[in-house]
Amino acid sequence: MNIKLPSKIYSKSVFLFFLLLFSFYAFSQGTLEVSGNGNIIPKGSSTTSTSNFTNFGNVEVGTNKSNIFVLDNTAGGGSPNRRLNNILVSISGSLAFTPVSSSLGSLKGSDTPINHLIRFTPTSSGLKTATVTITFANGTNSPYTFVIQGTGTDPQPEINITGLGNSIADGDSTPYVNDDTAFGTVPVGALTNHIFTIQNVASSTTSLIISNNGSGITLSGGSGYFSVNSEPPQNSVITGGNSLTFSIDYIPLTAGTHTATLSIDNNDSNENPYNFTIQGTAIIPVPEIEVRGNGIVINDGDTTPSSSDDTNYGTVNIGSQLSKTFTINNIGTEILNISNITLSNSVNFSFSGASYSTPIAAGFSTTFTVAYSANTIGTQTSIVTIDNDDSNENPYTFTIQATAADVTYTPVTSGPDWTVTNLTSNLQLNNPNTIIYGPDNYLWITERVGKKVVKIDPVLGGTKTTMLDLTSVVYQTGGQDGLMGMAVHPDLYNNINTITNNYVYLAYTYNSGGRKLRIARYTYNVGSGTLNSGSATTILEGFDASNDHNSGKLQIGPDMKLYYTAGDQGYNQFANACMEIRAQYLPTSGGQTQTSIADKAEYKGKIL
Repeated sequence: MNIKLPSKIYSKSVFLFFLLLFSFYAFSQGTLEVSGNGNIIPKGSSTTSTSNFTNFGNVEVGTNKSNIFVLDNTAGGGSPNRRLNNILVSISGSLAFTPVSSSLGSLKGSDTPINHLIRFTPTSSGLKTATVTITFANGTNSPYTFVIQGTGTDPQPEINITGLGNSIADGDSTPYVNDDTAFGTVPVGALTNHIFTIQNVASSTTSLIISNNGSGITLSGGSGYFSVNSEPPQNSVITGGNSLTFSIDYIPLTAGTHTATLSIDNNDSNENPYNFTIQGTAIIPVPEIEVRGNGIVINDGDTTPSSSDDTNYGTVNIGSQLSKTFTINNIGTEILNISNITLSNSVNFSFSGASYSTPIAAGFSTTFTVAYSANTIGTQTSIVTIDNDDSNENPYTFTIQATAADVTYTPVTSGPDWTVTNLTSNLQLNNPNTIIYGPDNYLWITERVGKKVVKIDPVLGGTKTTMLDLTSVVYQTGGQDGLMGMAVHPDLYNNINTITNNYVYLAYTYNSGGRKLRIARYTYNVGSGTLNSGSATTILEGFDASNDHNSGKLQIGPDMKLYYTAGDQGYNQFANACMEIRAQYLPTSGGQTQTSIADKAEYKGKIL
């Protein structure tokens, strides 16, 4: 049986069928949403804004700017039916806009959104507008369009100022020593000059014009004590990437702190004029005396002698003399004049050596030496008075002290298995340094101060015999320099008549623009029992030597090599207190040749 529905019911049924079919189709597709900077860009939007990156702002011609746009499928889940397929991006309108990629593939609802770059590269100035079109299959809102916009600007110069290589910000009001805006503390009337650099840090096509309006580089404030030196000419042009310099003189005429504002007229669009603050402090120059002993400050009025600052000489054997050197420093800003130095006790203490120098320029020094003569047993003191023109330390006084004692040495002349016999009379040897048993069965001795090699009979003793006189060669003025080490070639001990290796090696100090060390070789004359003065052959020379701690020992090792001990030169103590000990510095091979002077300064405190 056939049942025929009324026409109205039939029409409604068809409508509901198609509505259901459309709803199923719509809800089984993806939906695209585009955002920029976290803000949604509505489909079909024709309004641009920097808040959602649709407005790229101003971009200099010849450069580019890229903005990121996020594409998201808002359909939930990962069903293929809701996937956006074959996503294509195209841009129409201004050719200044280009997509970094035009084909983005597919995007499911469960996929991570796609970050898509659009680049704006203006080739001319002016407003540029384009439309972005995003098409895709299986989506409810394809095509997705929106308008983008940007403005191309002509390249502009960009000014930057540096001092000492550090940038000084426009408007900087805090003078700083690291960028030379702080001129520091200077004496009244003194000139201080600081150099500044003007840079154009923009592209090479730009031109930064200095003194564009004719006002140039100007200064205000500072009591007129600041002035522009080496100012660039009017309308100086600095192309991008280049720079020029100018300098500021500070010549204060009164004491106090002076502050000025420096202004540079230019054609930078947002930093004209370019301003920053400079500052200097002037003081009235005055001398300031300081006295040191052994490198340590001796306070004015000091009445407590101490060995640490050399004001206490310690115990000195009766009849002997001991000297201490003191340094006068001018740590002020004006010349220091020394009018006189006196000693309250001139019986036991006296000045020795070179006299002090005066006047003493600021930052410089002079020295004086006081000798103590142990004439009377007991402790003696003296007040050192230095008359000078320091405003509050004139005179400068301090107390020195020494003790004379009878420290007579009584030699022990016998023991259970030995006796002591003097081979020479007292003081016959002039400061002996090295004593060896010679191949001729005599004691061979180097006299450090006497500058001679001598020998003595080891059994009979008696008068010394000179084997070699180096008085004209050796330079000796200190307490540990002169003729020092000696070594004899082993072949001489095996055969004293040998003429092949009849060598004797000597180490001594000599003068060559200062105290230096030389190691020389001489030949032994078996007939005369002396060393041939004309046989000298230099082994090494040019090493630094000193008045103290030279060491200077020579030895021939089992490897038939010559070994030499170089001392630390007595640095960091007494008169050498300001010299750095360099025993820990390693030399290179550059100093190991006879003629090369390279690196020989590093052989202090070493065994060579």
